[in-house]
Amino acid sequence: MELKNDRSALLDKIHVYGFIVTNVFDLKDLVKKGIVSVKNGQNKYIPTVSGEGYSGIQIGKNELFDSFYYSINNEGFVSGCIQISINDKEYHNLNCFTTDEYRKRIHDIQEFLTDKYGIEVRFDEAKFKYLEINKTIVINGCFEDYGRPLNMISQLFPARLKLKVQADYKCPERDYSNEKKKTKSIYKSSGQRGINIDIYDKSDQLEKTVKIKVEHNYLRFEIALKSAEKIEKELGTKSIWSLTDKMINKYFSDFLRKNVEEPFLAYQEKKERILKKIVRDTYVYKRQGWVKDFLLRLYDYEAYNKCPLILSIEEVIYFFEKNKRLLPNKYIRKNTKKQLLNYYEDGKLKTFFRGDFLKAQELISKLSNSKIEL
Repeated sequence: MELKNDRSALLDKIHVYGFIVTNVFDLKDLVKKGIVSVKNGQNKYIPTVSGEGYSGIQIGKNELFDSFYYSINNEGFVSGCIQISINDKEYHNLNCFTTDEYRKRIHDIQEFLTDKYGIEVRFDEAKFKYLEINKTIVINGCFEDYGRPLNMISQLFPARLKLKVQADYKCPERDYSNEKKKTKSIYKSSGQRGINIDIYDKSDQLEKTVKIKVEHNYLRFEIALKSAEKIEKELGTKSIWSLTDKMINKYFSDFLRKNVEEPFLAYQEKKERILKKIVRDTYVYKRQGWVKDFLLRLYDYEAYNKCPLILSIEEVIYFFEKNKRLLPNKYIRKNTKKQLLNYYEDGKLKTFFRGDFLKAQELISKLSNSKIEL
């Protein structure tokens, strides 16, 4: 199995700031190579131990990080950032990092900068500026088969998250020039300093972007915290040395409970009230065809509200078993159940016979280790 951990939340891409470049040994050589810049007429420069000054450092993508910059402005404010992502040679970023694994990466970066460039960096006060927390699971079918359950989950995200941007089955963060490379995704964002939620087809993304073929259908649920303030608020710290796997997993677990499980369960109660009203509107004693009219109303409700009211026919059967008083006698209840099962090949109504409630149960169970019942 290529996926090493499908039980825990892990870290993917991170941005780190708060480090200090303490010295640059061979400044002139690095200026020639375009690694270090010295701008003429600048008010202030970053000093080296030898007394030379420079304006900034810029290093591009390599085996340990995506980018590194460190610079000073005219007011003397020094800032820097390292963007780091996982780039395993065999599986790219399918297997993400624990907090300890990322701390080791920081140590490796520190040695790399000294050995390759003669740049000494201290990371004692290094902090997270951006981080992605995710969980990757193996799903029983292809990502497209989970469209309705995923749509319901994303539509039920609470208003308090302030998620304003949505792109179904398309992720703006992955702005590929080739349309065929766009990964199927459900994406929502609360703004530049808030969070992103990205639920996407990890198998498809690996195959299309880095040409890695995997044997399973992988789904990734990712939460990106996009500012140091947001990270500290949600996790209790922004220090790369203080953050623990326990903090990461508690946050992820609490997030799913509050924003996926609880809204899903609350929707089941709301759903029952709506179903009762639709039954009263469509049921006429001994009238032929009322069951189909009832199901078509459910289909129309979903089309109008952009969110399923029911995912599977089993929910409707359970609803009638639970609310026997809606139908006047045992014969009508038995006949209603029989009729409900007759539309598995009937045009629009086939939608309700694809086991989508079981898929929703599977997703919630695997992501949060919780079981959702009818």
